[in-house]
Amino acid sequence: LRRRLDAVNSNDAPVSDRQAVMELMMATTLKDVSILIKFDSWPARDVANVEFSELPKYAIGIVDHDPKKVSNIPKYHNLDQGIIAAYLQHNPDIAGQRPCCE
Repeated sequence: LRRRLDAVNSNDAPVSDRQAVMELMMATTLKDVSILIKFDSWPARDVANVEFSELPKYAIGIVDHDPKKVSNIPKYHNLDQGIIAAYLQHNPDIAGQRPCCE
């Protein structure tokens, strides 16, 4: 079993390899989700005197929320390594860097 590093609760509860992989896949899926919010335009008016029926109308859409494939873990790992390398390249000051945690 792995130990979880939980910076919020200082809880290092054991985590199975399966749980760790599922959490990685959930995080990978959520990194790719897009949330779109569309507001209808409305004429400018005195906000203090607005009726509930006059409030702006909006629509919310969620895009690309399909689960990612476990077989693509090496690809996701390489992408993350590229992100880390770019971060370190553009932030060479070690004292100003925030540590990466699993």
